[in-house]
Amino acid sequence: MRLRVRLPNPPRVRPGVGAKLTFGFLAVILVAFVLLAANDWRQYRQQQEAAAARRLALAEAARVAIETAFGGITEAARLAATISGQPPDPAAASRSLQALLAARPGYLDAFLLDGSGRLVASAPPNRPPDPEATGPMATGFASAVQVSDLVPGPPDGRPAFRILIPVPPAGTLGLTVDARAIGAALDPLVEGNGCVLAVCDRAGRCIYCTASPELPWEERNWEGYPHIRAALAGGTGMAEGIPGPGGPCDAAALPTDWGWVVAAQSPVQASEGRLRSGAPGLIVLFLALGTIALLGANAMGNRFAAPLARLADHARALGRGQLNERLDIRRKDEFGDLAAALNEMAAQMEERDRRLRARSAELEAIISQSAEGIAIYGAEGELLRLNPAGVRILGRSPERLGLSPAEQIACFRLREASGAPIGPESLPVTAALRGETRLSQELRVETELGEERYIAWSASPLTDIRGRIYGVVSVFRDVTAQHQAQQERDDFISLVSHELKTPITSIKGYAQMLLRRGEEAGASERDLKGLRIINTEVDRMVDLVNQLLDVSRLETQRLQLNLETVDLVALAQEAVERLQTTTDRHTLRLRAPEGPLWVEGDAMRLAQVLGNLITNAIKYSPNGGPVEITLESHEGRGWVSVRDWGVGIAPEDQAHLFRRFYRGSRRAGSTFGGMGLGLYVSREIIQRHRGDIVFHSQLGQGTTFLFWLPLARPEPAESGPSGS
Repeated sequence: MRLRVRLPNPPRVRPGVGAKLTFGFLAVILVAFVLLAANDWRQYRQQQEAAAARRLALAEAARVAIETAFGGITEAARLAATISGQPPDPAAASRSLQALLAARPGYLDAFLLDGSGRLVASAPPNRPPDPEATGPMATGFASAVQVSDLVPGPPDGRPAFRILIPVPPAGTLGLTVDARAIGAALDPLVEGNGCVLAVCDRAGRCIYCTASPELPWEERNWEGYPHIRAALAGGTGMAEGIPGPGGPCDAAALPTDWGWVVAAQSPVQASEGRLRSGAPGLIVLFLALGTIALLGANAMGNRFAAPLARLADHARALGRGQLNERLDIRRKDEFGDLAAALNEMAAQMEERDRRLRARSAELEAIISQSAEGIAIYGAEGELLRLNPAGVRILGRSPERLGLSPAEQIACFRLREASGAPIGPESLPVTAALRGETRLSQELRVETELGEERYIAWSASPLTDIRGRIYGVVSVFRDVTAQHQAQQERDDFISLVSHELKTPITSIKGYAQMLLRRGEEAGASERDLKGLRIINTEVDRMVDLVNQLLDVSRLETQRLQLNLETVDLVALAQEAVERLQTTTDRHTLRLRAPEGPLWVEGDAMRLAQVLGNLITNAIKYSPNGGPVEITLESHEGRGWVSVRDWGVGIAPEDQAHLFRRFYRGSRRAGSTFGGMGLGLYVSREIIQRHRGDIVFHSQLGQGTTFLFWLPLARPEPAESGPSGS
């Protein structure tokens, strides 16, 4: 009975969805706010750049105005010096200087020096000039107009500056000018625009400022301002946010030709644009949009979070194995569709889980009750499971699970079937991890009681849907009894072969003697035919005994090869000539190169292989026909093929053709004889010569056997081996 559970409603608001929606809304609002701020900042920078350009233009205008004012001072002074006459008359010069002071109230004093730098006249007469002003002219005429830095002016120490003007040939005219005198040139430039103009000397002291004409001496040192320092160094100085008469200011400064600096300042408030004026509005807008975002996120969260939470709880329940639970969300939207899909998926998972449990129980029963040993290994070859039959077959229980291949060899005393030690790389499980499939690999184990057993071990890799190997399953069985029976059979064959060889040799000798005497005595054809049959059958018995002896020698590793350099071409010609005499219904055709094919091998054994293959071709071509023997060399190998157009080999026999004593399926009326040892012995001989043998056959169309041997002396590559 299906259990239907109604899950409790989760809380109204899910912080996860609400937070995501809130952050989404706020992100959009923040982007809009950033764009607005960026636009305001762009406008602000444009206004700043325009204001900076205006300050530079104002400073340039102030520099031109001061230069013009200095030009007027220079012309007036030179005119006064000219009126004084030549050579200068001290009295006339004094009157001219007094007239100059009277015409220009901003001039505090004046003096005239001759070409030797001596004082000629001064005004006022009772106030001689400062020696610091006349000292530089003591050596002769000044070469150009010279302007001093800020100095205390007479008679009360007010801020002033001096100008030395060359007036050849009279000498040099010196003037002390009130610093406020240059205000007449600067004040008109700043009327009504809120800007401030200032002039600083070469030491960075303010000579005149339009905002503070009566600036105290202690506040005139402006050398610390960055724009003043930059202009004093000969460049254009710019500064922002420096202290000014009415608050923070932005400033620009330009140098003059005589070393002074002209600076223009404007209040910061005049160039901020909308950045500050619009900031409160932007903040209010951002807060309003943020509030809307929070309210919208909360509403959206209440709309979507509750069903999402129920869907998540149901998915987690499915993950915990509660496959019989179902959702009850009946909405006509995507949530309803998702709930229906989850319910359908849960039903399918429940059915698959039931089938999987049934199959797991079946597999567990098979593994546990199997009469053959079954072992499961992990991705590194570690032993994960061994069924009871496996413990019984191996004769000991593993020390623990998780044994590595090397530890398995030590635990179960594994060795090769021959008794030689075995390495982890030769185990069936290791081969399966490489992607190979091992079938009936024989190993030897030692039980806890010291008994030796022979185990036929098969292993196959376990792969996932992507083809990656994640483990190995192996099946093994005890073949000790079969191995002992095989050993006893081999011993019996060896014994019988040796025991039969002596009487057969005697029979062969007496049969040949009787045949020879009968032919000499002129015996009847009937008697001679019987003697020939006896001789032929004895030859067959000799061949059978020799094959049995070869099998015995191969099984006991006692087959000796007398290696020498052998010409395959000569060997094949001899075999063809010898066997052609045994049949008159078949034509043996040899295709071989003109020169020899030298290989290193046992000539007698290689002739035995050729004889077996040609004899089989003759035997399985009962209707006669050609038998083609082909010899070729290719890539350092000598290739030999024997082809017939006989009955062929049935597909079900081809996989077992090289097994000993295998004679293939027999059709009704078949007269083919033999014990099934010729091909087995031939393959063993070829493989012991470091070669290999293969075949190709189609039922009713004939068979081609092909074997190759390494050449004793490499020859140039020719055409490859041929086959049917």
